[in-house]
Amino acid sequence: GVSGAAVAPLAGRAGDRGWNRPASALALAAVAGAMALAGAARAGWLALGPGAALALLVVAAGVLDAGVIADQALARQALNGVRPEARGRLNGLYTGTFFLGAAAGSALAVPAYARGGWATVAALAAGCGVAALAVVARRPPR
Repeated sequence: GVSGAAVAPLAGRAGDRGWNRPASALALAAVAGAMALAGAARAGWLALGPGAALALLVVAAGVLDAGVIADQALARQALNGVRPEARGRLNGLYTGTFFLGAAAGSALAVPAYARGGWATVAALAAGCGVAALAVVARRPPR
């Protein structure tokens, strides 16, 4: 949680400067990269031993937390600028949608793990980050 707490104000400043799109792209790339690194931890376990695998997982968790929190901060900032008078409703809708997405990810992770183990779960999560990054890249600049 420390990396997310550290990156949230930085993401807010980036959004204040109008850098929402590149900062969102960086945050989502961090999410995808963190999950690729977490997937590599399994190979690290086999090749380098459990200490190296644990180190990879710790780094991946920090990068993942930073990427997710930065993306949330930027999304909420953009959302609050759409209709300031509806800020509470929009934040509620955003939060509900975020939790539905998290629940869907959890539901997909179980069969992914059953079919291919940790590497498949990590690849699925990294793919979700890449898909979100593609959405940001296609979004017209404001």
